[in-house]
Amino acid sequence: MRFWSHVLFSDETRLELQPQDRRAKVRRPVHKRFDQRYLGKRARHGPNSIMFWSCINLKGQGDLIAVEGTLNGDGYSKILEFAIPRVVTRLNIRAPILQEDNAPCHASKIAKDKKEALGLRTLQWPPYSPDLNPIEGLWSYWKDRVRRRLPQNLEHLKIIGIQEWARIPVTIIKPFIQLAQVISSKGEHIKY
Repeated sequence: MRFWSHVLFSDETRLELQPQDRRAKVRRPVHKRFDQRYLGKRARHGPNSIMFWSCINLKGQGDLIAVEGTLNGDGYSKILEFAIPRVVTRLNIRAPILQEDNAPCHASKIAKDKKEALGLRTLQWPPYSPDLNPIEGLWSYWKDRVRRRLPQNLEHLKIIGIQEWARIPVTIIKPFIQLAQVISSKGEHIKY
């Protein structure tokens, strides 16, 4: 566990103002598949979500950072430059190791250079493995808490999101980092 106490599990997620379950059941007559009366309505008045980046560790969580626009290598390197020194200092992590997925912005030259400048090592991570990143489960917990507060607009959503992220205690975070189960299951799916 000493090794894992150095790992910052990071990821991005999108928080929607009005989340929609895309698997709604509809009863309709035969041959009426695309009849307008049976199609769900979706909001088409601009963006209704905000992308966030953060990281977690056995000792707590990093800052929740709202991402403006599309995340590219330059934007990701700026996030790292701002967030990593703060979380490393706050959680007292020596020799931090960054876990990230294989998104193009993470593998860009500018992001690699920034990680090197910050003294970050990166944990080798298999592609297409969302069940292995403990932050995925924490994102779900956090989104549920934000939705309960019924944000009214994107600015309110951002404020509530940041407040709720900061309120997550380490006792909630630790169970998501069940690395012993991942190791014992030889990388197969675990329930967390």
